[in-house]
Amino acid sequence: MSGQRVITSKSSVVDAGEANYINIRKGDGMFTFPNGDRYEGGYKIHLDKHILVKQDYGIYQTENFDKYEATWDGDKIKHNFSVRYSNGMRYRGGIDVEGALNGHGIYTFPDGSSVDATWQENKPILNVIYREPLGFVWNSEYASGVLITSICYYYMFRC
Repeated sequence: MSGQRVITSKSSVVDAGEANYINIRKGDGMFTFPNGDRYEGGYKIHLDKHILVKQDYGIYQTENFDKYEATWDGDKIKHNFSVRYSNGMRYRGGIDVEGALNGHGIYTFPDGSSVDATWQENKPILNVIYREPLGFVWNSEYASGVLITSICYYYMFRC
């Protein structure tokens, strides 16, 4: 029955595997937390446990205006992750359940430069491309934990 939906009341639909939990409700809304953080998007409430979790697409914004956008599953990031920090830095790409950059992603700095790479534990490890704000592109790779830059070329003249 995976993927099927079951109507448990007029206003609530849950996955078939959760149908025996009559105290689960899903919806969309906005919540402000005691520390000033805010979440807007999909949620799931376990009424009997008094637990509210981020579920499906939503945006979480901290009180200092860091903004996390993702598809969530029980408060954990599932996919489609992006973050924009209040200092102008941003990242879009893969992330693991611990919050570390993992998989393909692009990290962009406030000056417009960026690192496009395959990440592992917050480090760019494969296919590392650094783009400078003026358009210069540097291809790099990691070998034994050291970043080795091999080629610099201007993006307009790329073959």
